[in-house]
Amino acid sequence: MNVIRSSSEEQKISSAQLFAQEFFLAVCGGVGYYALEILYRGYSHWTMAVCGAVGFCAIYRMNTRLRNYDVLIRALFGALIITICEFSTGCVVNLLLGWNVWDYTDVPFNFLGQICLPFCMMWFILSVPLCIICSGIRNRVFKHADNTESIGSEALSEKG
Repeated sequence: MNVIRSSSEEQKISSAQLFAQEFFLAVCGGVGYYALEILYRGYSHWTMAVCGAVGFCAIYRMNTRLRNYDVLIRALFGALIITICEFSTGCVVNLLLGWNVWDYTDVPFNFLGQICLPFCMMWFILSVPLCIICSGIRNRVFKHADNTESIGSEALSEKG
């Protein structure tokens, strides 16, 4: 017996899977970055977990879209994404709210004390394994489920 689903049911399936993916990625990114900061600085701040969650989700999506590009090109985009997340977070938590979570004013080539060239280079180096991890997650955990067109067609051809 064929199971026929309406387009609204297909959308619910796709949305639920997308939410589960994003939640999984956000937790991995948030916990991962928070732990990395504790290892590097000995402490962290909850806003760094949020920044890591947003950054890792964005890096995963970029890595999926650019999966045919060389890992160094993807790592360059990853470093850019992390730097944008760091700058955005820094502008809010440090400059606007005055929480002083970090301050790069003493680091050479900094911009407003929120981002700096040495850390941008470190983000590039960190992005190489992150891109490889993202590819592993895509291929082994999600099994290409990020393609919503295939999710819909699988739902239509499902047999019960």
